[in-house]
Amino acid sequence: MTDSLMILGSVWNVVWTVLCFLFAIAILIAVHEYGHFITARLCGVKVLRFSLGFGKVLCSFKDRRGTEWSLSLIPLGGYVQMLDSTEGEVKEEELEHEFNFQPVWKRFLIVFMGPFFNIVLALAVYWLMFMIGVPGLRPAVTDIAPGSPAAAAGIENRDLFLRVDGEEVRTWQDTIFRLVEHIGESGVPVTVQKDLGRGGVHEARLNLSDWVLDRQNLKPLSAIGITPYVGDVTDKVAFVAGGSGAELAGIRAGDRLLSLNGKPYKDWNSFTSEVRGMAPGSYADTEILRDGKKISLRVLIKDREDEGKRVGYFGVAPAIDRNDSLLITAKYGPLESVGMSFRKTGEVLEFTWVTLGKLVTGSIPVNNISGPIAVARGAGETANMGVVYFLSFLGIISVNLGIVNLIPLPVLDGGHLLFYAIEAVFRRPVPEKVQRYLMSFGIAVLVLLTVFTVFNDIVYWN
Repeated sequence: MTDSLMILGSVWNVVWTVLCFLFAIAILIAVHEYGHFITARLCGVKVLRFSLGFGKVLCSFKDRRGTEWSLSLIPLGGYVQMLDSTEGEVKEEELEHEFNFQPVWKRFLIVFMGPFFNIVLALAVYWLMFMIGVPGLRPAVTDIAPGSPAAAAGIENRDLFLRVDGEEVRTWQDTIFRLVEHIGESGVPVTVQKDLGRGGVHEARLNLSDWVLDRQNLKPLSAIGITPYVGDVTDKVAFVAGGSGAELAGIRAGDRLLSLNGKPYKDWNSFTSEVRGMAPGSYADTEILRDGKKISLRVLIKDREDEGKRVGYFGVAPAIDRNDSLLITAKYGPLESVGMSFRKTGEVLEFTWVTLGKLVTGSIPVNNISGPIAVARGAGETANMGVVYFLSFLGIISVNLGIVNLIPLPVLDGGHLLFYAIEAVFRRPVPEKVQRYLMSFGIAVLVLLTVFTVFNDIVYWN
């Protein structure tokens, strides 16, 4: 029965992820293609078909102006088919409504408005998000690793980030965005305040020149010596790993750690340092407190890989005495939310451009590029977390879609815009033969990139 429920749960997770992905993709594609569609109509171009998806048309209807609105089989995209002499014969009386008959500025505008509408969508979802209220965790730090860039900068436990390179940060999401923008740089100015925002303010300079992002690392800030502070670590066991020495010895969630190898429990860092230094296969004499009674146990130390080396492993995680004062919910009125949505969209635009640049220069490894599987997983996970998180995810993906489509690669909108820019400068279009060759090249690059990102996603998922 338990196995059947687990299988049903796994199947439902996959179905839910797919449904959320299709819902998100449908919104993103519909808005993008509607940007092309409405601009074409306003410019006097006849639109033959507006399609969500590619391939075989599953269902469709025609509006009073003759445009066929269709839903097609393959959901990973869409298109707006306009009256075009390169795709078939056009009647003389309809030439003025043909796409290539239009002046270059109109064609440029029609193509540009697809990515632009993705930015407009981001503005809309962020406006709604700020109206609902955005939960977040203030960027306080703990467990500063000795010898790390954070320690070298003078950042200490319970410091609270106020600004990164002069830009105010209110949550960890803000802070990570700002720090990632400065990957590969040294002396990045940060402003922190002592004692979780109750003490003195001081400036520090953080060296991020050796910081390397790896999407498989679930704690990217650990590479610079920082752990987000959510509360004080206690001596109470919150979790016991299955098959670990702790589980075999009989330790349970709720037990309190009193001592390890005769040394009184001081703090979690001291405890883990002691365990990591023990030889796998040895035993740790451990004293715990359970229901008011002291119990002595011998725990088998196993091993696990950490940062490329094998270290001792006990198999418990501590309970956290959560500090609710660090939890904030940023909620704004309708007019304030407009300003906040522009600010947020601008931040994501800047972050996307900077990240693309660092991918090109190699400051951020290419294994961090996500594909459709990661997008699907993100859609499902954020939908589970709540509408605000899903809206935030949708905004980020919409901005990314808009920016990526503006890359001057043939087959993308940016490639067409490049052709029109050349035509505007030289007063004649790029020869059709050259365009066809470049389009074939663009398709090949896009296919290879898709295969690469799917491979990245599979490796990351595993």
